[in-house]
Amino acid sequence: MIKLRGKLGRPPAKQDEIIADIRARIVRGEVPPAGRLPTRRELGSQYGASLPTVQQALDVLANDGFVLAKGTLGTFVVDSPPHLFRYALVFPRYPSDRVEPWPRFWAALVNEAMVVERSSPRKVPVFYGLDGRTNTEEYHSLMREVRSHTLGGLIFATQPSAFAGSPLLETNGVPRVAIMRPGWESLGVAAVNLDDSSFVAKALDYLASRGRKRIALIATAGDQTRRAQFGPEMAARGLSGQPWWTQFVPIAPPECASQMAMLLAHPGQSERPDGVVIADDNLVESVTSGLMRVGIRVPDDMEIVGHCNFPWPTPSVVPVRRLGYDSMQTLGACIESIDAQRRGETPPAVRIPALFEDEVKTSRPQSRTGVQQREAGIASSD
Repeated sequence: MIKLRGKLGRPPAKQDEIIADIRARIVRGEVPPAGRLPTRRELGSQYGASLPTVQQALDVLANDGFVLAKGTLGTFVVDSPPHLFRYALVFPRYPSDRVEPWPRFWAALVNEAMVVERSSPRKVPVFYGLDGRTNTEEYHSLMREVRSHTLGGLIFATQPSAFAGSPLLETNGVPRVAIMRPGWESLGVAAVNLDDSSFVAKALDYLASRGRKRIALIATAGDQTRRAQFGPEMAARGLSGQPWWTQFVPIAPPECASQMAMLLAHPGQSERPDGVVIADDNLVESVTSGLMRVGIRVPDDMEIVGHCNFPWPTPSVVPVRRLGYDSMQTLGACIESIDAQRRGETPPAVRIPALFEDEVKTSRPQSRTGVQQREAGIASSD
C-alpha cells in the first residue's frame, strides 16, 4: 500500500486526521457506496486544512480503494468499497513449502477465489505464510490491512489457534471465519465445517449398494476423526473389514501411499477388500497407481470411492467414484458468514455436506466447471 508521506517519512498529522475521519465515516456507512463527498474546499474548511493537504488525503483514500475522483463531478465513494467487498484468504504456509506438501484443498480454495473475482465485484486477496508468528512481514502486511479497514473480513483456511491472543484475532470489528472442525469455538471465530460424517456415510452407502462387503479405508496420517467414524458406520451397514485395512499414511512421499496400496491388495494376500475409501484427494493418484501395479481391475475386483475438492479432481489411473466437497460452496459460506457478521448478526456454524460428482454438477453451471478444469489443466479420469 503506497501512501504520500511528508518530509519525516510519514503523512502529516492533519493529513492523517482527514484520512482517518473520512475512512471511518465510509466504514460506518455515513457516506454510502457511490455517495458523494464534500468538495475539497468544504473539506478544507471542515478540517482547517489547505487544499493540497486535502488532496493528498483523498489520494491516499483513492489508493486504498475507498474513493474515486470524477473530475468536475466531485469525489465519490466507490461502488464496491474494500471494507464491504474484500475478503482476505489466509494460509499458514506457502505453496512452495518443501517441508510439508501443499494440500489440494487449499489449492482449490485459491482457484475458487480467482473465480469469485472474475464473476463478481468481490476481491479475495490471498495471504500466505501466516503460521502464528507475529514478527514476520506477512503478519505485518495483513495487520496493516486490518487496521486500515481495507478488508471486509478474514477467512482462515484452517483453524487459527496459532494466533490465539494476538491482535489478528482480538482486534474489534473484524469479522472472522475459519474452515475448521468443531472444537475450536474458544477462538471466537465463526466456523465452516466440512462434514466428515456425511462423507463416510455416503461412501459406505455407495459401496454397499454395489454389493461390496469388505471395505478398506486409506486416510492421511493423523486423521483420527475418520478412524472414530469408520468402524461404527461399517457395523451399522453390516460391512466388514480387517484392522490392517484401515491405513493412515503421509501425503509425501507419494511412494508411501502407493506401496501401502500394493501391500493391501497384492495377489499373495489370502483376503483382500472389495471396496476402498480414499479419504483424502492428496492420496488418490498414489493409491490408485499402487492398485493398478498389482493388477487390480476396477470395478471388477474392487470399487473405489475417492475424495475430491470439486471441481478440481485429482488424476486417477483407474476409475474412481468421486465424493467430496464443492469448493465454491465452501468459500461462499465463508463470505456469507463475514457478511452476516458485518450486519451485526451471529452466524451459525455451517456444515458443508459431502456430494458425489453428479450432485455437484447439478448445483453449479456445468459449463463453468468445465472452463475451470481446462484452465487448471486438470481432467477427470472418470
